[in-house]
Amino acid sequence: MLTESEAQSYATEISLTENVTRAAMHPVDEFEAYSRVIEGGATVEAVAQRFGKTQLYVHQRMK
Repeated sequence: MLTESEAQSYATEISLTENVTRAAMHPVDEFEAYSRVIEGGATVEAVAQRFGKTQLYVHQRMK
């Protein structure tokens, strides 16, 4: 069973995946979405792998 935080993180990942697949997201939107996933316990490496980005790309969006 997922905790509320894990469930929110998972929902954010699904939403972000749909948005990235559909169209290029604004960098601020990416920052906010990646931040929520990371706050949910994911690492930058996990975020990068999940969304097909490099770790450098995710780090740059997090600045």
